[in-house]
Order: sequence, then C-alpha cells, then structure tokens
Amino acid sequence: MNKIKINNYEKLNETVYSKVLDNGLKVKVIPKKGFGKYFASFSTEFGGNDTGYIDPITNEAHLFPSGVAHFLEHKMFSMPSEDGRIEDVTLQFSNLGIDANAFTDYFRTSYIISGSKNFEEGLNLLIDYVQTPYFMEKDVNKEKGIIIQEYKTYMDEPDEILALRIKRNIYDKAYTKDILGNIKDIKSINSDILNTAYDIFYHPSNMNLVITGDLDPYKVIELVENNQNNKNYQLREKPIHITYEENKKIIKSKKIKIDAKMDIVKMAVRIDKNEFVENELLFFETKMNIILELLCGPMSKNYQEMLDKDLITSFSYSIRIDDKYHPYLYFSTKSNNALEFVKYFKKLIKNIDKLQINEEDFSLMKKGLIGQSMMATNVIDDTVITLTEYLIKNSDLFSCVSNYNNLTIEEVKEMIKYINYDNLSYVIGKGSSE
Repeated sequence: MNKIKINNYEKLNETVYSKVLDNGLKVKVIPKKGFGKYFASFSTEFGGNDTGYIDPITNEAHLFPSGVAHFLEHKMFSMPSEDGRIEDVTLQFSNLGIDANAFTDYFRTSYIISGSKNFEEGLNLLIDYVQTPYFMEKDVNKEKGIIIQEYKTYMDEPDEILALRIKRNIYDKAYTKDILGNIKDIKSINSDILNTAYDIFYHPSNMNLVITGDLDPYKVIELVENNQNNKNYQLREKPIHITYEENKKIIKSKKIKIDAKMDIVKMAVRIDKNEFVENELLFFETKMNIILELLCGPMSKNYQEMLDKDLITSFSYSIRIDDKYHPYLYFSTKSNNALEFVKYFKKLIKNIDKLQINEEDFSLMKKGLIGQSMMATNVIDDTVITLTEYLIKNSDLFSCVSNYNNLTIEEVKEMIKYINYDNLSYVIGKGSSE
C-alpha cells in the first residue's frame, strides 16, 4: 500500500499531502488553515483534443466523434435515484448547500464542488456521481439538442470564431475539432460511444482528485480511500492518447466578416516544441510570459506606441498551451486600424532577437511574478484548478513557483529562439467599421 507523501513548500507556506490509491487514483490535499470554504476538483485526462485512444495490448487505434468528452460532461450529472428515477445531481448538491459545476477543455474534464458545510457528504457525492455512468439512449438523444444549441450560440460569438480560426491556421490537426464537436459529430454520438469512452478514460488510474480547505488531510484521504474500497476498480495502465504529426506549413492570414462594431485581430506564433520533461512546461510558460511582457506589456514602449498610433483599443497576449503538446503565442486586439496593427506587430516579431532585457526590468518583473503567484495560491478555487492542470501537464505547480526566484536573464533570453517569424499567422475579423 502506498504511503501518504508530504511536500513542504516553505517559501509559499504550503504543504501538500499526496497519495496514489491502490486503484491508481491520485489524491492531493492542500490544507488551508482558517479558510471558511473548501474546494474539490475530480478530473479525468480526457478533453476536446481526444478523439480516440490506442489499445495498449493490440496497439490498435479506436476513434470517437469529436465532442465526446464534452458530451460526457453533460451526461454525468444525470444520476439514477434509489427509486429508479433520473435526477440532476446538482439538486442534491444544492440541498446540501454546495455549489457544483464542471468544464471541459482540450486536455481534461473537471467536476468541481465548493462549499462551507457538509464536506464529507459533498465529497462522497462528487466521487460517486462521477463514478456512476448512466447513459440511456433516449436521454442521450435529448441531450444532443441541448449541446447543438450550445454549439450554435458559441459559434455566434466573433471572439470565439476568430480564436478557433487562428489556432487552425497554425496547427492543422490539434485544433481541427472544437471542444463541443461539430453538429454532425454531436448527432452521431450514442450511448455505446459514451460507455466506451467512459470505460477507457474515467478509470481512477486516469484521474486526479485535488481538495483544499481548512481540513485534516489524513481524514480526507481516509474518506476517499473508504469510498474507493467499496467499489470494484482494479489497477490498470492509463490509456494511450492518440497524437498526430503536424503539417509544418501554416496559413499565413485570413479575413472573416463578423458581426461587430470594430475590427478584431487575432495573431499567433506557433512554437515548435512539443515535448517537455518534468516541470519544464510551467517554467517554459513563465519565461515566455516575461518575454511577452517586455515586448508588448503595458509598461513597454511598444505598447505605448500602439496606443499613440491608435492601433489598439484593447489588447491581450499570452503563451498558450491548450493541451500538452501544441504551444503558441497568442495576441488579440480590437482596432480601428487592423492592417496597420498587423504591419506593426509583424515587425516586432520579425525583430524579436533585438529585444533588450536589462537587469533592473527583469528583477522587477520577477518580483511581480512571484508576488502574483503567491497571491494566486491563496485563492482556493484557482489553486485547485491550476494545480490539476499542471499535474496533467507533468509539472508541480508549488515546486515551480517556489523556484521562480532562481530564474536568470540568460534562461529567459533563451526563449527567443522559439519565436519564429515564419510561424506567424493572423486573422482579421472585419466588423462594421469597414
């Protein structure tokens, strides 16, 4: 039997208690003395980019329609009651005074609860409903209409349309399908597909349970163990996710007519690095964010120049790794001069190797980064969701944040080699300003 592992992060004043149960479920508890609420996330490594799996025995690939992970998220809230009726489990949580929700992104599906009372009942209910698949064909068919309407609403949003388009410009396979799927695929999903996907990806060995609050970690882990010991799960290997060889070519530009008062520009630079060793990915993101902050952050001369030239009205930027393998730099703006903004920003990327990084700016930025990270670890819902994200991405959130102070200018400068002008693409959503 595995023992409880204790990791102390003195710089952050955090302690994490971890245990891998006999059935493979990974449990982490972060005690928060004095916090009035608790928060828990039960997550599977199954998201929008997973359109199948590889059988570890036969090495044969089995494909699903797109949107299965999101469809499962919807259907998991339907749970049979003791008298045989189908109940929405959110009503049971509501009766306990607990908030319940879920989300699906490209690499995971998470079921979450938060509350200030009835912790034991709530945690058991969270685990039990996620581990109680119930997919009647008539209910599955009814759900299709709900999800198709959600898809149509989603695809009416100009920002969402353009964000999806820019990802498809730089990657020809990773983001070809939307997390919700498409209408044809949604219509093709049935109870057999859902049961197969559930059996493959919802086994405890493919799941993480992260809990935080003013809680006794030993009692919490014991509660989870007792719950799992009453269920017939045998340890097995994690499923093998299907990965794809990407086309090296990108679509350089695209113009789309949108229903908006102002032009919207999305720009991206594909990063040709898709393998990260343990804890590398979070540091990679952090260092790249420092580069972006120096290049076009609110305190940079380039940002001020874009404002002075009326190239932007709003502007955002980030390093995005929406799954574990396909990173890209992402820029978004609303503009009265979309083409001039594109011209200006392309020049910035083309000359990125000339970016100056001095010790003073770097030191201030690093202190700010550490301060923000420490504050974020005191927001319990953000802590749990982010910790789960990086667990799946093979990074220890607290360990990385604790070591931010060791980052050097040389390490940050090294990131510039990944920013290739030839990998730049942009999409202009033409609004009514034209």
